[in-house]
Amino acid sequence: MAGKPKPKSHCNYGHAMTPENTAIVHPKKSKYPWRQCRICMDLTPAEAVEIEAKLEAGCSLRDLGLSFPKKMGLDAYRAENPEWSARIDSLSALSATKKKAAVQAQMRNERTHCVRGHELTPGNFDKTLVPDNATSWNPRACLICREKLDRNFRLVAEEIVVPEKIKISGPAIGRINRTHCKAGHLLSPENVAVIMCGGRGKGRVWRHHVCRTCTDITNEEAADILRQLNARVALKRIPLPTGKDMHSLKRYRAEHPNWDNIVTPLMKANGLAARVAAWRARAAATTHCGHGHEYTPETTYWKHNGTRACKTCDLINLRRVKPITPQKIELAKRAIVTGSSVTGIISGPNKILSDVQWSHLRRTDRTFNRFVLEHISSSRSLATMQSRMGIAPIAGLERAPQIENVGNEELYVPQPGDYEWLYSLTPRSMLKSDRDEVVSNVYMELAERRLRREDVPSRVRAMTQQHHKLFPQREAGSFNAPLSLDAPAYLDGTTLRVETVFGEFVGTRLNSPRAG
Repeated sequence: MAGKPKPKSHCNYGHAMTPENTAIVHPKKSKYPWRQCRICMDLTPAEAVEIEAKLEAGCSLRDLGLSFPKKMGLDAYRAENPEWSARIDSLSALSATKKKAAVQAQMRNERTHCVRGHELTPGNFDKTLVPDNATSWNPRACLICREKLDRNFRLVAEEIVVPEKIKISGPAIGRINRTHCKAGHLLSPENVAVIMCGGRGKGRVWRHHVCRTCTDITNEEAADILRQLNARVALKRIPLPTGKDMHSLKRYRAEHPNWDNIVTPLMKANGLAARVAAWRARAAATTHCGHGHEYTPETTYWKHNGTRACKTCDLINLRRVKPITPQKIELAKRAIVTGSSVTGIISGPNKILSDVQWSHLRRTDRTFNRFVLEHISSSRSLATMQSRMGIAPIAGLERAPQIENVGNEELYVPQPGDYEWLYSLTPRSMLKSDRDEVVSNVYMELAERRLRREDVPSRVRAMTQQHHKLFPQREAGSFNAPLSLDAPAYLDGTTLRVETVFGEFVGTRLNSPRAG
């Protein structure tokens, strides 16, 4: 589309962007404001009642699943209704607290050992010290740990010697404060994996020790993961076994390189397929283009990069193409010959044609289209133009010879009086043929984009000096240049060169043997 693009007349869901249905929004993390459809953004009273009912049922604000426009509408609705906003905050905080308590209660019910590895049997577990509303583990709930604590104020299950630093591959284990995991497995150096936590702007980095018996992936689980990857399931969609995470999968891949060589290409291919499917789903949800035209098979075509385009908008743009003058066509040809890219011709500060004018000219002018395909310097651009998705490909095209040593300066545009200006920069003492040679060399460098217009005076001086070095006898005032016989022979100017030459000639004739 030529010139400044027109604003969208409809949103992505077909709602007309009228002044009454348009709001200017500027979120905090956005650099520029934009126009937003009010139908997609504004929160209705019915939706507010539904949100409140979900929060009362135990959902939090994160579980509502609102779209980005609805989140902005929710913020605006809360700003207009502070009492309702306070009630929503309290319900959300209450739901979050209940969820946290439920998770903690489940962890307490599933606990089989204390933090020191002692099995929690009815005989050595005091449940009164760990009520349902407790948020942390009380070490005195284990009677064995309580006895040790009362005796020497140390929470250890048994007296063992733990080395301060164990040399193994990967991150150093460091000092292990526990002897058993929560499931009762001995935390020996062979049964400990280290996960580095923190870092990346979060402050210090610390080591987190995990039990490999509890967190390592078994061969059966790895086979199940491979089976799902072969079924074209993305890695993020595969549910890992309980207690296993991506760190477990990373350790298994590092310890089984043959299995990793099989899994890695499947993970990449499935991830790419999942992203493409998600993109296609979002594209399918968009039913109208930016100007309100419905996407139908008759009015839609696909570009070479996989995106959809509206035929109706393209036809409207072709009818609105601005007149193209012969001067612009000539400038575009000169830019193509001198190695300019298509992007530099149709965009940027020194653009010659708009993208619509470029497409229209290539479709309607066969001579210009053939000239572009024969002289375009980029092989990648030529391959795109000659593909089946190109504007006007030509079969059996023969390329024209390309200009070598083309520069990267901006395109030279001839102006009236350029020859007189360049001729005036050359010294008057030079012969006319020499001055014309310097001017023609400057013209060549300007046309081949190896010289900027503002650098012409300095370049003319450099060319003049180079010319004098090549032809010193033509330089006026030089030692090697021929002097006139009327020029003074000495600084006082009393004797001319013709007098000295005549005197030398007469003296030579008188002193010769033949004269005697």
